[in-house]
Amino acid sequence: MIISTGRRRHAYRKVFPIIVGTYMIMSAILIPMGFMFMSTLGGKALLVSKMALMVSLMSNIKKIFSYEYYVPPAPPAGHHHWKRTLLAHRTTASPLYSSYTAY
Repeated sequence: MIISTGRRRHAYRKVFPIIVGTYMIMSAILIPMGFMFMSTLGGKALLVSKMALMVSLMSNIKKIFSYEYYVPPAPPAGHHHWKRTLLAHRTTASPLYSSYTAY
């Protein structure tokens, strides 16, 4: 009867090359597919943004060249800014808004 005194080989040594090979094959396929997906998604986003820009340009050009283009009138000559008007009519030294003063 022969007694072996050496170390026993682990079972994962037979499976390890299969796991590594599977990982390498999957990464060789999935990583380029991921890049292709991201480039396709970016291209579609670029295309949609160009279409939105064209639609807004057509709308604005149509408004500019139509005969119904509205130009608002200038404000009246005697119009003052509301804060300057309030400060001009104030006679007391108290704050302008007493409810907003700091404590």
